[in-house]
Amino acid sequence: LGDVYKRQIGYEDREVCEIQNVLVKKSINKVSGYRLKVSADNRDLIFDSKRSAQPGDVVSIRKTLIYDLN
Repeated sequence: LGDVYKRQIGYEDREVCEIQNVLVKKSINKVSGYRLKVSADNRDLIFDSKRSAQPGDVVSIRKTLIYDLN
């Protein structure tokens, strides 16, 4: 038997593509409003507002009386 041998005769370029699904999660904290506790008429009143206020700030509120006949 004769000698068995392999001979390299060239190169072959191959592009191998792979699909990867990547999930990106991002948490964003955003202020959407403020809950204000206001003391008036010897009562604590709670208001939801888009404006911020700090303790000691003066805010304007309106009191409305409604009379209704049942």
